[in-house]
Amino acid sequence: MRTNLTNPTRLGMALTILGALILAGCGGGGGGSDSKFGEVLDPDPGPAPRPDIIETATDLGSFNTLLLAIETAGLTDTLANGGPFTVFAPTDAAFAKIPTADLNALLADRDALTNVLLYHVVEGELTSDELLAAGAARGLQGGTIRISEGSVMINDSTVVAANVGAGNGIIHGIDTVLTPPPIDDIIDTAEVAGIFGTLLTAVDQAALTDALRGVGPFTVFAPTDEAFAKIPTADLNALLADQDRLIQVLLYHVVPGQLTAEDLEGRASAMTLGGQPLLFDFSEGPSVNGVEIVLPNVFAANGVVHAISSVLFPPEDDIVAAAVKAEFDTLVLALQTAMLDDDLMADGPFTVFAPTEAAFAKIPTADLNALLADPSALADILLYHVVEGRVFSGDLSGVIEVPTLLGQNITVDATNGVMVNGAKVELADLLTTNGVIHVIDTVLIPGT
Repeated sequence: MRTNLTNPTRLGMALTILGALILAGCGGGGGGSDSKFGEVLDPDPGPAPRPDIIETATDLGSFNTLLLAIETAGLTDTLANGGPFTVFAPTDAAFAKIPTADLNALLADRDALTNVLLYHVVEGELTSDELLAAGAARGLQGGTIRISEGSVMINDSTVVAANVGAGNGIIHGIDTVLTPPPIDDIIDTAEVAGIFGTLLTAVDQAALTDALRGVGPFTVFAPTDEAFAKIPTADLNALLADQDRLIQVLLYHVVPGQLTAEDLEGRASAMTLGGQPLLFDFSEGPSVNGVEIVLPNVFAANGVVHAISSVLFPPEDDIVAAAVKAEFDTLVLALQTAMLDDDLMADGPFTVFAPTEAAFAKIPTADLNALLADPSALADILLYHVVEGRVFSGDLSGVIEVPTLLGQNITVDATNGVMVNGAKVELADLLTTNGVIHVIDTVLIPGT
């Protein structure tokens, strides 16, 4: 961002001193004709100042309706003499998209018009590259403006003329008039809703209030007071008293960007600010990690809130610890024997197709014992169950070949449930700190 740091007082003093020095060099205070150098000329005024935002928009000739709106709202002086500003300027064609009656009504309502126009103005001077790098900006109206790639998209509008410089800022011509969002940020919106008192207390305890008032945008999965009431009182008090853990839990409810319920329906997962993913399922109504979204799409100036019916807790166990807790005794023994347990406790992330005890029991006892006695062969089989990265069931469709850490592919068939090389996925998407586990009913054997 470029900021105008020019101090008019200092500039005036500098010009005065410069003029005095020139006069002194020419012989002092006498008239120009008395100087041995002849007539004293005025100092070079330098290049003429660039036109301001209003003058620039006028010269461009394609912003007549915008200029009329600015004058009607009483903002001409501000945009001519203030700043620097970045102005997302709707063209005349952009205003022409608004039905005539609606546009006339807007021009007749000064407060509403001012609200709309100030949403198109951002403090500071931001080029298109700087806007893309930021990903968002906040209009003077208070609402968040989303910036996305392509032809440089401002919310749902396309920039048709970028980086038009003016004396007190920069203009980006856009093809659609922007609709301002609510001016309340996420915190204010949650307060007005009246069902998030415990959440707001927790956010305050975790010192995250200012962050959630920031530009964002954020998507917050907000547990209601009823959701927090499901937690035993002693456990909730302990959580509120442990700031580090509280921060981890709260950040697990926040996703960067603004994702509406409609956006969520088209995706399997999203990464939270806590560094762990959330899973979405709309097959039986909207849910996140199996928790019902009871009130979607509560919009705020800096994002969107989805009220949920239970508090979400991030995973605490790595893949091996989760397998131990789930009593996958034979799988854990096999991992230890093949000396792969440390690998699957590392950062990953990994996707593990984990055979149950019943799956290992399908192998004749003698063959299983022989396998457990051969760490090298055992490692090959186990690596055939591990895929690099997180692959959630919602990411799967049709029949695909997936490479394993052994270097051989497994066939995943998601046309009717999920099958892996003919083995059935009995339980999908068990989240761990370093990946995801899918429980299968048969041990996978390479080459079969």
